[in-house]
Amino acid sequence: FKSAINKVDKYRIISEKTGNDLYERANRASNESTNPEQRKILLHEISQLSTKLSKQLNVLRNLQESLIVPSVARIVPSGEQKSFNNRVLLKLGLLESRVHLVGMHDAVWESGLEEEKEMFESDIPYVARMMIERWRKSLYLPKAAALDYGLD
Repeated sequence: FKSAINKVDKYRIISEKTGNDLYERANRASNESTNPEQRKILLHEISQLSTKLSKQLNVLRNLQESLIVPSVARIVPSGEQKSFNNRVLLKLGLLESRVHLVGMHDAVWESGLEEEKEMFESDIPYVARMMIERWRKSLYLPKAAALDYGLD
């Protein structure tokens, strides 16, 4: 388990550095004193860094999904997991918890595991489940679209 955590932490640090480099280049590119040739070079670097960051974050997400989540599921009893999820939702507040539920729904359905789907159906109240598509359109997609900006 420790090696899994170390791997995830390594990618988090690498991604953070790439994000900081991207932020620094964006600031320099938007500075009025930057000449057009420098701006062109910076924009090219921003494009490359964006692609790099996207790949790093995908690796990080895959590591978490393939190493951390199964490990926690084996170690932490399901009752404690439910309690933790409820505390997370309360801490997030109303708006963010709705966004979180949409993401959780998508992750469960993408997993293809019937057991996970059944648990979601039994643990998430009916009204919240019925609102997921509306929240996806009104809350989730606007936030998620910001992550996709310029990634094609």
